[in-house]
Amino acid sequence: MRFGVYLPTFAWRDLRFDQAARVKEFARKAEALGFDALWVAEHFLEAPGLYGTVWMSPLLCLAHAASVTTRIRLATGLLIAPYYHPVPLAREIQTLWHLSGGRFVLGVGPGWDQHEFETLGMKLSERGRRTDEIIAALRRLLTERDVSFDGRYYRFQHVTIEPLLPRFPSSGSAAGPRSRPRSHPTSRTSFRRCSRESPRPTAGWRAPPAASKWSGRRARDSRALRQGRTRSELTPLRPPELSSSGRHDRP
Repeated sequence: MRFGVYLPTFAWRDLRFDQAARVKEFARKAEALGFDALWVAEHFLEAPGLYGTVWMSPLLCLAHAASVTTRIRLATGLLIAPYYHPVPLAREIQTLWHLSGGRFVLGVGPGWDQHEFETLGMKLSERGRRTDEIIAALRRLLTERDVSFDGRYYRFQHVTIEPLLPRFPSSGSAAGPRSRPRSHPTSRTSFRRCSRESPRPTAGWRAPPAASKWSGRRARDSRALRQGRTRSELTPLRPPELSSSGRHDRP
């Protein structure tokens, strides 16, 4: 079994240079302790009730960590795919792959925050299809020459991103939104997308902190309903909230 750890890339409102420098110190220490991977999160707007901070640029932070490490893998957990265009994103991935000596691992998700989507001029309802198109385009852009793509949201002709990568650097990670129970990270749709896009044995699944507890509660509730209890007797499970400091508060 291998363990990874998240880099502290929080972009606090009063972030100081010395605090930002801890990303580098943390990366060195994690590698020295034998961790398998460094992970970074992504959200650029605060979500009251869920988290009270945002995160620094995930790919830039991994490039920073790559400069002070030699072995530990560098992973996005998760990069919100619809926030990017596949062509410049392919260039960023290709660059980070080579700067890190092939240690970069791409984990992607469709996102969930409606405010972030609206800020970028997109509809939340497009996130799944956009994610599928971006993954399909990235697979070709990173491993093929003279790529043309004609999707619903992304179109380009005769693009080559040199040098090509020996393989697509995917972890197979996926996660879903926390906004509604039926679209929770443990939803069948997110599982299917992860399985479909990453058929390799190393395909992975990364869910927010509430996911495992939510799944267990759902199983218990289903058993209680089969035993004759009514749905109104079941106590809804709320996701963990974050304080204004960004730390998890137990419900």
